[in-house]
Amino acid sequence: MAAHTTTSCMINAPATDPQVPHKHKVYNLLHANCPPKFTSLLQKGRPCHGINIKLSRMNVRKASSKLARNGRVICPVAALTGALLFDCDGVLVDTERDGHRVSFNEAFSEKGFNVTWDVDLYGELLKIGGGKERMTAYFNKTGWPDIAPRTEGERKELIASLHRRKTELFMALIEKRLLPLRPGVARLIDEALEKGVKVAICSTSNEKAVSAIVQCLLGPPRADAISIFAGDIVPRKKPDPLCSDRR
Repeated sequence: MAAHTTTSCMINAPATDPQVPHKHKVYNLLHANCPPKFTSLLQKGRPCHGINIKLSRMNVRKASSKLARNGRVICPVAALTGALLFDCDGVLVDTERDGHRVSFNEAFSEKGFNVTWDVDLYGELLKIGGGKERMTAYFNKTGWPDIAPRTEGERKELIASLHRRKTELFMALIEKRLLPLRPGVARLIDEALEKGVKVAICSTSNEKAVSAIVQCLLGPPRADAISIFAGDIVPRKKPDPLCSDRR
């Protein structure tokens, strides 16, 4: 009889945006403890956004045979025994290019900064987890605007205020439903909840932004049943797996 121990692996749902280079149209493993059945089916790569599925080893064979088909995630809910953990950006919604990037640029413009993140640059910046960390790394590398403060503490507050404003602008896009859910997300969540499988969103994006996506795009009934672990709940952001481990 197969052992019924639980394993955890993060599977990247392929993005539809070919212009953001860090999103791959392949499935990538995040956790090294994924069972061998997955390593033969999925291409290993750098950690990226995904869906974390807790499976029993007896169900790995059944699940792995259906994970990748025509570039879609097809996961039999019956194979889930623990929890279904989603990242947010690029998994629930394709938010990066036309959501977060646009909102960052608007926040920069409002502050009087002559800074524009184009698609290619933003794709590179996405290698840095967290919006505040992303802005700080960018300005440290390219130089801070002349009108920016000089001290480290003041710059930290500036970054925090820029991020708050970016989040407000981003939430307005979500509330207007200008960024739709990715196909199949609502169905998969509904099937999981119907089977009694716990569902959570694990993201290092701002908690208000993640909550807005869940409330506005998934709707209050689903939102009430979904746990959210987001924002600065962990000291190290992705690709470190701490956020998913907080579940």
